Formats: sequence, C-alpha cells, structure tokens
Amino acid sequence: GMLKVLRYNPAKKTYYKNDSEVYLRGALIEHFESLYMCDKSQLIIGTEEGFSLLRLDQPVHTSHLNLQIRKVYLTGVRDSLVYYRSFQDTNEPLVIPYADNSLRIEYSVNNYDKTSPVFYSYRLTGAKVEEWSEYSENNTKEYTDLSEGIYTFNVKVMTEKGEAPVVSSITFEVLPPWYRTIWAYLCYFLLVAAVAGYVYIRVEKSRKRLVKQKEEELLKHQQAFQEERELIDEEINTLKEDIWQSELRHKSEELIRMSLNMVRKNEMLQEIRKEAVGISNAINEENLVSIRRKNLRMITHIDTNLEHDDDLKAFQSTFDSVHQNFFKRLDEQFPELSNRDKILCAYIKMNLLSKEIAPLLNISVRGVEISRYRLRKKLELGEKDSLTEFLQRLSK
Repeated sequence: GMLKVLRYNPAKKTYYKNDSEVYLRGALIEHFESLYMCDKSQLIIGTEEGFSLLRLDQPVHTSHLNLQIRKVYLTGVRDSLVYYRSFQDTNEPLVIPYADNSLRIEYSVNNYDKTSPVFYSYRLTGAKVEEWSEYSENNTKEYTDLSEGIYTFNVKVMTEKGEAPVVSSITFEVLPPWYRTIWAYLCYFLLVAAVAGYVYIRVEKSRKRLVKQKEEELLKHQQAFQEERELIDEEINTLKEDIWQSELRHKSEELIRMSLNMVRKNEMLQEIRKEAVGISNAINEENLVSIRRKNLRMITHIDTNLEHDDDLKAFQSTFDSVHQNFFKRLDEQFPELSNRDKILCAYIKMNLLSKEIAPLLNISVRGVEISRYRLRKKLELGEKDSLTEFLQRLSK
C-alpha cells in the first residue's frame, strides 16, 4: 500500500490531492495501517520496519533523476557478474562468449524522492529493433539464448511527478560460436581446399590410371592385331607358296609330260626311220628309183623333225617359268652355246641320267657323255668342278 495526502484549499474551500504526492509505498503494514496525527502538519505512521515521521508542512525536495544500468550477470550454471557500474554510465561494448549468451541486467535510479514511485520501460536493439515495453516497477530484465551480434539495451524511467523520461543504455556483443568464427571459416576453407585437392589428386590418379589402362588395352589390341596380321600374312605367304608350289608342280608335270612326249615321238620317228632305211636298202631295181627317192625325202624330213621340232621352244618356255629364266641366264653368260647345248644343260639340271638324256637328244649314251665333256669346256669348268652343281647354282 501507499499513503496519499488530501489537502484543503481555504480560498476555494475545496479539497485536492497531488497525484505525484505519494508516501511510504510498499512500507505500510497491509490491513493494519495506523497513523497518529501529532498536529496538523506532523504524522507518525507505523511501517513494517518501525515508525516514520511525516512532516506535511515541508516542501518535497526533488532532484534530477540519475538512471544507471548497475549490473550485468551471466546466468548459466551459476550467476557471474561481468559488469558493475555505480556512479557513471558508459557505452563501452561488453563482450560475451556465445556459451554464456544468457544474461540478466539490473538497473535503478538515484537522487529521487522516495515517496514517489518509479516506472521503467526497456527495449533491446540488435539484428532487429524491439518496441519499448510497458512501464513497470521491475528493475531487472533477463535474456536467454541470444544469437551472435551487437546489441544495445535501452532503459528509460518515468515518475508520477511527471518528469521527462530519462534514458540509459549499455552496448554488448555476443560472440559467435567457435564454429562460426573467422578462424573456423578459415579452417573450413583449408579443409575444403584440402578435400578438393585430395579429390583432384585422386581423380587425376584415377584418370591417369584409366588412361594407362586404355593405353595398355590399346597396345594389347595393337599387338593382337599385329599378331593376327602377321598370321594372316603368314597364311597368305603360305597360300602363295602353296599356289606357287602347285604351279611349280603343274609346270614340272607339264615339263615331264613334254619330255616324255618328245621321247615317245623321237622313239617313234626312229622306228619309222629304221623301217624307211630298211625299205630303201631292199629296193635295188632300176624301175624303183623313184620310190627310193621318195623314201629318202621321207627320211630327210624325219631327221629334220627330230632336230627342229617346235616342241623344243615350248619346252624352253616352260623350263624358264619353273627355273627362273634358266635359258635367259645361259644366253647372257654363255652366248656361244648352241640350242643343243642349252637343252643338254636343262636335262642335266633336271638330274636326268645319261641313259635318260640319250633318247631325248636322239643320240647314244656315248654321244651324251661326249656332249657333256664338250659342254664343260665351253663353260670353262675345272676337273674338280661339278657340272650339275654349277647348273643348279646358275638359276638361284
């Protein structure tokens, strides 16, 4: 409760009261209020703490209000005083760790009439500006879980005597948590850079390994392709060689057939010639001179065919295709050789025996030996030189 005074105005003969004239607010004994009026200007009043003397004839002394933010406590596990100011106000920033971002602010005024009630209003400005609170007699304010940033706590006071509000303020900063400090961001940056570098190195190694693997696969493919190509070339060469061998066998068979045909033809012509000679020798009568003349022309014709048959040209052509221009080489190195000598060289190169060569040349075995002796002289071979080996080397 509180005590208010009702005064009398003799001039107007009315009673009046000053709303600002309030005494012993909160000091009276509730429901047991008592006072004793000594005279018209002095009163004795019972209070919770004893008796108070109130002099109504003395003017109430008023002075300018001095509002100060007295204390700031960090309210955590235990209260911790971090700010204390008794006489002078200050705007120096107060730095508060993020772990202690709950606090309590105490504020009060001095040099004021104790009989007059005091009303406070406050607001906190920071990331956003709050509205001024309703006026109350409460002189403390608590905040919990403030985010990081710079804040300014403002408080103003108003009394019932109608004085102009007095404003006081304190600025404090709540630091960010360790994981949002500049050093933490620097660590994040370094960590991200390290991870990015590590990822880049791993990717680069993976890329190089992949490129190397692709190169190895390409090399294997190239080697496999080269091996397949060599195999194909080998198969082609084998096929060519087979074809060449087949052609060579065909030419050799053709050469043998031609040689055999020549042998059979020469043997047949020799038999015919013997018969013709026998007929010619049996005819002695003069009236058969003409028959004998015709018989001689036939023998001459047979001899001509034995020596100048066109099969020899075919034989030479076939033999050259099989033995790499053998006759051409003979013509180039030994141009003085006759056709009969060249044919004898071919038969010797074919490893034919003298008894096999005799019917081909239409001579005796003795004649073949003589022809071989004369051929050695024309080829300028020594006694130890082999005629067969010399002719074998000639076409290589």
